Amino acid sequence: MFERCKTYNYDFPFNYNRCLNFGYQIAPSDIYVFCNNDLNFQEDWLFYLEEALQHYDSVSPMCPIAHKNKTGVYEGYGIGKEFSGWCYAMTDKAMKKLGLFPEFVNFWYSDNATADKLREKGLKHALICNSVVVHLGSQTLKKMPRIEQYKLTVKQKEIYKSK
Repeated sequence: MFERCKTYNYDFPFNYNRCLNFGYQIAPSDIYVFCNNDLNFQEDWLFYLEEALQHYDSVSPMCPIAHKNKTGVYEGYGIGKEFSGWCYAMTDKAMKKLGLFPEFVNFWYSDNATADKLREKGLKHALICNSVVVHLGSQTLKKMPRIEQYKLTVKQKEIYKSK
């Protein structure tokens, strides 16, 4: 399923969407899956996302913690509802229409900026509930000093709202 992984180093300050853009630009593919580092993937999660990409431009898996008692498919761009910034997949055709992900925020609100751009470009997004990925919730962030956490979270809300 996955080709042998390569390690790439980047020399720019951390910015979540910039990292996704970097990966997109160095790894040509028909389908792209963009993921955080704090996820547990359940059996067949990718199969269900690939299947859904036949009908949607962009899809997110369901997390049983965040999406309690949901089944089926939910179209939309709501953050934490239909769009999960911690894991989503897109076709190459959709990526070409979308262009690069917005980089004006560094971490939190990167998903808001991406969902806004998906909507703006007319790309259909859906939550796919039979694809299950457990999001463990900011495991790396919780280990950072509080001032760094603030800069990557609360401060990003101010930046997002100003756009």
